[in-house]
Amino acid sequence: KKNLNVNKLGIVGCDFSGSVALLYAELDWEKIPYDDSPLFEDKTPRGQDVQALVLVSPDPSTPGLVAHKAVMAARSRARPIVIGVADKNSHDVGIANKMFEQLSPKKDKEKQEPPYLWKYPVNQSGMDLVTHNPDFRSHISEFLTKYVKEHPSEWRDRRSRLDRD
Repeated sequence: KKNLNVNKLGIVGCDFSGSVALLYAELDWEKIPYDDSPLFEDKTPRGQDVQALVLVSPDPSTPGLVAHKAVMAARSRARPIVIGVADKNSHDVGIANKMFEQLSPKKDKEKQEPPYLWKYPVNQSGMDLVTHNPDFRSHISEFLTKYVKEHPSEWRDRRSRLDRD
């Protein structure tokens, strides 16, 4: 029997789902482990599973979703993030540049992986950028392999020790 290693989670969000990805990652990163052991490192984890984000033509102004706070929270986490955009789409480039700036470390003491900003010489947006651009798909695959698949993390039971049989 094989088990899914939830701690190897990468999310790709296109357009408005980029905001959903950011908000989900923020909620995931804020979860605290179960209080089922006196030693912090032995506590059963819940959350802290999102290892990487790929945001394709992100739209942080999605009605009903407040992505700005999630962008600021993402900057404080040491997780790799890619923003992918078509450089011939000035609207998307403007948003991507602003988000890249917001995600970039502001101080030398912020020890984190800087975000990546990938621009492609096409005039596509969102899923069209993914489906019609094999280079972009290849880059996403390489990124997720490096930061999610190869992330060193053994499978752990995610149920609290207090709830296990």
